[in-house]
Amino acid sequence: MHFWVTLNPGKFSCFWRVNCENDNVVYSVAAGERIPIQNPYNTTVMPLSYRWTLIIIMITNAAINMLWDYAVVNGIRKKLAAKKRQKQVQLIPAKNDEDGNVAETV
Repeated sequence: MHFWVTLNPGKFSCFWRVNCENDNVVYSVAAGERIPIQNPYNTTVMPLSYRWTLIIIMITNAAINMLWDYAVVNGIRKKLAAKKRQKQVQLIPAKNDEDGNVAETV
């Protein structure tokens, strides 16, 4: 939805008051009425180069969020789970075999 609103001026982007192709009016969210755009430029259309810059920022943001979730959030969870497993393994008592050697327990 963000890509569509950013790249494609039209009714859908006018609904969100971003990148509106109609230079005179935007649609009211509540009543469906037309309201004049109240800014010095009388438009909300963004230049194409700026739209592509925003798309690059959106893609970079998504990539950084995925990397953060994978490396930090899941990494911490995995480390805590490994530490808990290691603690449980240490709590299991070792067994001696017939010769008095300690047998591995896992």
